Amino acid sequence: MTDAAPEPLIWSGPGFAAAPGRVELAAAIAAFDGLPDGFYAVDKDWRLIALNAAAARAFRVERPEALGRTLWEIVPHILGSDFERRYRKAMDERGDDHFVALVPGRPGPEVEVRVRPFQDGLGVTFRDVTAQLREDEERRQTTAKIGLAIQAGRMAVWEHETATDVLKGSPELSTLLGFEPGHVLDAAQIRSLLFPGDGERIRRAAMGAVVAGQRHFDCEVRLRGKDGRVRWLWMRAELAPGPEGFPARTVGVVIDITDRKRIEAQLAAHQADLDAALQAGRLAFIDFDHASGLFRPSARLNELYGYEPSRELTLHDVRARYHPEDAAKIAGWFAEYAANPTLKDWNWTFRLLMPDGEVRWVEGLGAYERAADGTILRSRGVLQDVTDRQRWEEHQRLLINELNHRVKNTLAIVQGLAQQSLRGDVSLGAAFARFETRLTALAAAHSLLTRSNWQDAALEQVARGAVAAATGDEGQRVRIDGPRARVRPQTAVALSLALNELCTNALKHGALSREEGGVELTWTLSRSAPRMLRLVWREHGGPEVGLPPGKGFGRRLLEQGLARELGGTVTLAFEPSGVSCVIEAPLPDAGAAGPG
Repeated sequence: MTDAAPEPLIWSGPGFAAAPGRVELAAAIAAFDGLPDGFYAVDKDWRLIALNAAAARAFRVERPEALGRTLWEIVPHILGSDFERRYRKAMDERGDDHFVALVPGRPGPEVEVRVRPFQDGLGVTFRDVTAQLREDEERRQTTAKIGLAIQAGRMAVWEHETATDVLKGSPELSTLLGFEPGHVLDAAQIRSLLFPGDGERIRRAAMGAVVAGQRHFDCEVRLRGKDGRVRWLWMRAELAPGPEGFPARTVGVVIDITDRKRIEAQLAAHQADLDAALQAGRLAFIDFDHASGLFRPSARLNELYGYEPSRELTLHDVRARYHPEDAAKIAGWFAEYAANPTLKDWNWTFRLLMPDGEVRWVEGLGAYERAADGTILRSRGVLQDVTDRQRWEEHQRLLINELNHRVKNTLAIVQGLAQQSLRGDVSLGAAFARFETRLTALAAAHSLLTRSNWQDAALEQVARGAVAAATGDEGQRVRIDGPRARVRPQTAVALSLALNELCTNALKHGALSREEGGVELTWTLSRSAPRMLRLVWREHGGPEVGLPPGKGFGRRLLEQGLARELGGTVTLAFEPSGVSCVIEAPLPDAGAAGPG
């Protein structure tokens, strides 16, 4: 039974310390009338001899009517109950009694009763404690629930006295730290379990609160429990100020957040992996809220659109980067999706125009999140910078187109070589040999260009390759000299065929037909723009030559085809000392920077 009664439920007043007589009893009634507790007295025959106002109200009688009547007449519902039994026992044995019981025959209440015999009678005080008992039960249940909550939440309560360094913890604190239930912890033991530096972290948090004039602080700490497990604890503390404002006592709770920390670490690792994958793939995650008009923060997305990482990106910022030629197209895409609720996934490729004039190609893949009525609520997906891919694809298209053009040109050249080789009064074998030689020169030029990825070729390599293909070992008698220069693929092919014709003629009729003969193949480059190439073929030591009676394929190739291909002039001379050929032509995109 609780001890929190507003007034002690005991006998009091003059004469009650001993066995009071009727006069003293009557005098005491006046004092009992002012009390909230009910009081009545009966004689040995159970007749009411005293009744205070509270008892009269409880018995629902008037005092004059009740006095002189037996108790059993006034409250017949207690007959046969525990009340009657205990009253009679107290009367017979002349002993006190104190109990709490439900009033029989009534829907309530619970009353606390004290019984004390006196001379020739019995005195009874009683009090309705129903509400108080209900509060006590609710308090007990609340305490039990708090205990369950603390246990389920892996929490513990603690208190620390600053002056004595005494730590008191709830039973949960020991088990939380891996000790056996009932183990008594002290402050020194707690400190020994903390990770290095975490004790200082608690001290700084507490002192920071004191300096700021606050009464509470919180922090996260790590410790290694008695069982060896590493635990993360979140500590919340309240400071009770003492003299001069310094905390005299600290009370608080600790919560085991180990699982939360483990999940946070796993999420951080997953996020790091995702960020690394996005970075490696040049991807940016996009999450746009159509209601607020804001994007979820993403440093990579900001970088893709050309903004600083800390900027809070808006739809206006994104649209400001759309390439003017693609802005209307993008608006049309969105209008189509907004009007058709069945459309969910999107895959768009468009251009961005950066402030410095750079054009970026972006490919986006994602999906829309819609409301029940089809309204677009959110856009989620990824954007990828595909500028390099677009440039590569464009380069591939150009290469394919160029390849088609070159194949056609090559076939035309081969066709021309075949026709010219088979013209005239020559045997089939001789015509075939002539055609094969010219085809070899063409193949050598193509091999050289293939090695240079069909970019500009070194002029010296073109010359040496053409001479070697046409003359074999005899090419050692052709001295080649000139500054470093590069020529276009078309120029390389034309020069290779021209040099092949000059070499073939020299082997048959010119300087290379005699052992003492030779050839000087030199070139120079002008310094002024446009740069002009002057290439000279000059034979010496061969038989005396004269002007041929007609123009064969080789001569037409040199004087007409080569001049037209190079956009220059070709001068062919048949002098007694040997054949000479001077080629003069501009070299666009060519120079002396590359290897010769």
